[in-house]
Amino acid sequence: MHSSPQLPQPQPQPQRHQVPWRNLALVCTLHILLVVAVVTAHLVFDPGVSQSASGSGASSRGGEQEQIRRTVVAFAHAVDRNDNATLLAMLCPQEAEGVVDDIDSPDDRGDPQAKAIPIKVENVQITGDVAEVRITRPQQGPATLFLRKQNGGWKLCDPERYGR
Repeated sequence: MHSSPQLPQPQPQPQRHQVPWRNLALVCTLHILLVVAVVTAHLVFDPGVSQSASGSGASSRGGEQEQIRRTVVAFAHAVDRNDNATLLAMLCPQEAEGVVDDIDSPDDRGDPQAKAIPIKVENVQITGDVAEVRITRPQQGPATLFLRKQNGGWKLCDPERYGR
């Protein structure tokens, strides 16, 4: 009997892991989602972009509350970084006068790499140009902050606590 010639068997290729491609796809997807989230947040929360055409009180009130929340968070993070220049700029003149004397370096920008401590801002109440908010931070008791609207923005202004 005549046997057919044996063809050499192909050598099995080493298994290639597709995990790096999956990781790359995941990273790209997360990056795209992050960009979409940032753009959406900018469109929703930037007061210059999200002004209501009708100027309704409820719509502008929500925008004011969000602006207050952002101001309080930015102030807290300036405190976390020991950024004296930023935190002084975020105070109303009456409060800044009392604080500037207690700060060694009012122009100091602090440590931009300092870790920001989480802050929860809630119960934003606005009465005219004065706002009251309740904040909580890990390992600190709740506190109430007061803000005053000045030149279209909100400034932290504890003297408003006594003006009510």
